[in-house]
Amino acid sequence: MLEYTFYDLDSLIEKKSSSSIPDIFSQSGEEGFRKLESDQLHSLISSKHRFVLALGGGCLLSESNLQAVRQNGIIVTLTASTEVLIERFILQKGNRPLAVTEEAFIELLKKRKEHYGLLPNIIDTSELTPEQTALEVLKRTGFSYFKE
Repeated sequence: MLEYTFYDLDSLIEKKSSSSIPDIFSQSGEEGFRKLESDQLHSLISSKHRFVLALGGGCLLSESNLQAVRQNGIIVTLTASTEVLIERFILQKGNRPLAVTEEAFIELLKKRKEHYGLLPNIIDTSELTPEQTALEVLKRTGFSYFKE
């Protein structure tokens, strides 16, 4: 809608490392992955062009990453009810190295809940379509969109 380039940070990491996220975790652990994640994030931010970036759930747990994004962009936090998040988790099985089982996923949500709640522009997407979500993001961030 904004006609900005869209990036998914995990996809950029996979492309740069020629490995899947689960493989990176398997070979380098969470610490190795977080280093790649931070490096890729800071590299993209330093490019100074306008873009929309999807971050993984743990990216902004790093104070350095959080400050870099706050200083250089607008954070929008997409969330949903636990039930909807579990449904989405089941559809993505195998893509979350820190939450391989549904129980582990629920524990990860609980562990990160307080941090996520402190992030700005929280939008509950439980009952929104992708287009409705995008329009809500535009509304919350002050961007205009005129459908032709």
